[in-house]
Amino acid sequence: MSVVFRRFHVFTTNLRICKCHHSGSVLVLGVHNLFQKDQALTPLSKQINKELNGQIVAGIDRMRIEHDVTHDKFSPAVVLRDIKFESFSKIHIVNLLPYTPPPDSISLPHSSQLLSLSYCLEQGDWGEFENFRYSEWVRRQSALAVHHNRKYNSIHMDPMCDPQSVAEGATLASFKVNLKSKSNAKDNLPNISQFKQGNGHVELWNKGVLIAEMQNNARRLSELPSNLLDPAGFVSNARSLLYPNDTGCLNYDVKDPKWIEHNLPGVHHVAKGSKTEPRFLTISYEGDKTTEDTYVIIGKGVVFDSGGISLKPPASMELMRGDMSGAAVALSVFSACVKLKVPINLVCLIPLVENMPSSTAIKPGDMITMHNGNNVIVNNTDAEGRLILADTLSYANKYNPKLVVNIATLTGASDIALGDSYSALFSNCNALSDKLSVCGAATGEFLWPMPIHYDYLAALRKSNADLDNISAGRSAGSGVGAAFLSEFVSYPWAHIDIGGSMMQKSESIPYLRPKLMNGRPTRALINFFSNPKLSSCEYVQTPKPYSLTTDKYQPTSD
Repeated sequence: MSVVFRRFHVFTTNLRICKCHHSGSVLVLGVHNLFQKDQALTPLSKQINKELNGQIVAGIDRMRIEHDVTHDKFSPAVVLRDIKFESFSKIHIVNLLPYTPPPDSISLPHSSQLLSLSYCLEQGDWGEFENFRYSEWVRRQSALAVHHNRKYNSIHMDPMCDPQSVAEGATLASFKVNLKSKSNAKDNLPNISQFKQGNGHVELWNKGVLIAEMQNNARRLSELPSNLLDPAGFVSNARSLLYPNDTGCLNYDVKDPKWIEHNLPGVHHVAKGSKTEPRFLTISYEGDKTTEDTYVIIGKGVVFDSGGISLKPPASMELMRGDMSGAAVALSVFSACVKLKVPINLVCLIPLVENMPSSTAIKPGDMITMHNGNNVIVNNTDAEGRLILADTLSYANKYNPKLVVNIATLTGASDIALGDSYSALFSNCNALSDKLSVCGAATGEFLWPMPIHYDYLAALRKSNADLDNISAGRSAGSGVGAAFLSEFVSYPWAHIDIGGSMMQKSESIPYLRPKLMNGRPTRALINFFSNPKLSSCEYVQTPKPYSLTTDKYQPTSD
């Protein structure tokens, strides 16, 4: 709604966007504690207020005093229409939280969110965690400003003390999926830029735009119908995304169905029920030739999941076009590292299949001898993601990785446990889990550490084979899935289950559209792999506390 006070409009978060299209441009400025007496202008707002002889502050104060505007910090924006400044049609002012700059002792050329991140990790002082909150607030307010003004030709943004977060929020908010047969001028998006980019702001702004564009790429791929994005189509998209950045440091390798049949039995058996042929995509990036340390990122690429013979119920089955969201995130994170020229050796592994029922499909009760030699009984063909990931995790051993991170829409149980606010994080390395969790907090893509208990794995040892692909009961579904995967790794490893967070269900985050795939946790993982203070740490696999080879738990001998 909007409350009109003569020349001023106060917009709240449930504003209905005007359907008409406006020409002209909008200037978005930030003010800390907008409706309070201790309000503080950002450097750009202060400069423009001075050029306008105090008109901005006077307008805000008049509204606050004469019209008893709420002092609630969540009041989002004020629009000043009659103030003439350059060629702008209006000035849109957003309310910002108080801002505390990072310690002067931190000299790394990062935005405030990463300065705070580095400080937290180095000093163990989580007081700076408040700056993560500020960065997320800036993202959300920038996104609201874009939504409110998307009918204008251009929007010019105040850096708001955190240009990277402003760019992220504005770029993410501009994302749109359009599969209509006819284009419409009303669907055009405004041109978004930073106003009067200052020293050091250009690099941070451009980095924020690139990171957000990579998350938008993950969202776009996840939203495409499976008949428009089969495994071969995904490979083509990967080439198109990375080819302009190939300066000799990239290596593509696409394995065909025959190779997959002989080398990755889990991938082959999941794919054989569909006429759509599988692919196994490997992309290597050599960003640091001074070391052999290699990091691996893996994404689950089920382009459509019907459940196979264990057919899913029809309600909302169309959402299973997004069962390759993990692959979309992995590719986007890898692409960001390449485009940012991160000094790291990174390998991206993506198994691509379609899980369909047919006379050739794998059946409940069938056994697969996996890549690492384990015999697995398939009790449920709808638990196919862990089969293709298990083979891929085993295959990753050839790179002698320093660490491996996999992303997958593995279980619906993660949605029951955490909803869409958090992605479930499982790891066999405490240090890796801690640092990924901090990266999630720094980017607003929260990761919640979950346990891999020995009881979960014991529940998968009830048949005559080495493992079952599911347990008999429904309890701890996401933990049981992670426990299954843990049997195929021999290195520091993290598994991120985005089964609940792959789609934004509510309107609580302005830069993510409800009922659409959201591309999380792309930004969290980009921050992890692009920050040398994180990726270069020594990670040690945490030993299992018990022997899991028998039903009787015995302490593991050293």
